[in-house]
Amino acid sequence: MKIIITLTFYLIICASIFSQNYEVQNKQYSDVRTNNMFLGEKVAISEDYALVSATGDRTDTTNNNTLSSSGAVHIYKKNNNSQWEYYQKIVANDRAVNDKFGISVSIEGNFAVVGSNSRTDSNSTNVLGGAG
Repeated sequence: MKIIITLTFYLIICASIFSQNYEVQNKQYSDVRTNNMFLGEKVAISEDYALVSATGDRTDTTNNNTLSSSGAVHIYKKNNNSQWEYYQKIVANDRAVNDKFGISVSIEGNFAVVGSNSRTDSNSTNVLGGAG
């Protein structure tokens, strides 16, 4: 009986959450969207900043120097009216084809971490494909 009451309680809570009417408050787009950019695949928010991944992004911060699926992270900042505005694009300083920079993102306060799990590293003796 206790399980039935607990399940009923959770169903009521879920029903009330999903019956809410939500509206899009501020829809944002990258200035330079392209096919297979995958903008928004991963998102992380802390205080007034949001990191939005784009693992298929091909261009650097000047939107030039094309490298297929090198990836990027687009940063949005909340303005004085609590609206999100495009702030900055970041890419790896050693970007390469298929790095997928931005495959994971996290932000806390003034610190951000960006993953690039497809990154291939090499030195004089090894090539580490997908080393990250």
